[in-house]
Amino acid sequence: MIISDTPNATCNISMDADIMFKGNMLEMFQLTSEVEVRGIIIRSLNKPRDLDQLPTWLLKTCVDQLLLLITAIVNRSVDESVMPLCLKGANITPLLKRAGLDKEEMKNCRPISNLPSISKRT
Repeated sequence: MIISDTPNATCNISMDADIMFKGNMLEMFQLTSEVEVRGIIIRSLNKPRDLDQLPTWLLKTCVDQLLLLITAIVNRSVDESVMPLCLKGANITPLLKRAGLDKEEMKNCRPISNLPSISKRT
């Protein structure tokens, strides 16, 4: 991986992939506040997710009791550039790109990730 060490520089990052990032590097992320996290949780859809151990409707109901903990998890994740392992899981479902394609051919499918609600917002 090649990263420019010049602050605020436009840089190219190659991670041995077909796509190369060309743009301005972020120097740092700003930590979030309890107000911001609460707003995100309250606006979340109550859509059930396979990997949720805590349904969104229950999270919303208990938001005031869990807010300090969730905000701390988000800020620590941003500060340390690490996502907690328990939030990294996803259920992948292949979805046909177009009707009529052979569903046995993986090239005809697009992967749809179903993430836990909390990791989508983290």
